[in-house]
Amino acid sequence: MKRTPKPTYSIPADLAWAAAYAAWRINGNLYLKIVDDASGHAQTNKEILMQIVNQTPDLITEQDRIEAQACRSRLGSEISLRILKGEILGEWHTMQARLCGLETFTTAYDLAVLASFPKSYIKLQETDQIHDRLRQCQDQAVGIGRVTLDIQVLTSFHSVNHGCWFVRGIDDQNRAVSFAWRSQLQDASHVRVSGTVKQFRDGISYLNRVKLTESETA
Repeated sequence: MKRTPKPTYSIPADLAWAAAYAAWRINGNLYLKIVDDASGHAQTNKEILMQIVNQTPDLITEQDRIEAQACRSRLGSEISLRILKGEILGEWHTMQARLCGLETFTTAYDLAVLASFPKSYIKLQETDQIHDRLRQCQDQAVGIGRVTLDIQVLTSFHSVNHGCWFVRGIDDQNRAVSFAWRSQLQDASHVRVSGTVKQFRDGISYLNRVKLTESETA
């Protein structure tokens, strides 16, 4: 059977990125790879993006274009920073680097991947905010030996290699704390922890043998 050739495109990068951001906005600032009755949405971000670049570019707003430009710039700078640090880029970041450098999109696959980039951008912005908040902390250890602290959780992220969640937070004296925990803690929640100060590095006190003695949602 003769294969049907895949369609090719010639979409200027500025239009493609703006369409990706418009799709993100139209879907309520969400990235939807699939839709079903439970989602309450009619189209995936990829479908909206393809419709916009092929039929309805007028759906793009000026704010979409501004946000898309910022998204492309920030994702590109993240790749540059990783390379400057000597990191070996994985498959996803290699893809990200390639798409950030494209001036014309020619395949549906690249456009489909691009549809997810606003979500990546928002995550980077959240990370930037966390780093900014940590830089505002006192450059001071929380103590020596066993301590009990009331902290606000900034973020917790899962480590597959270690099989736990690494939590970063700030205590009530504006000092940064990091520790491992067996489950995810909600961002912005307030917890009381007891732990042993293992080390103080780069403005952060690292705790081990942690116990969570009290928790409440902020």
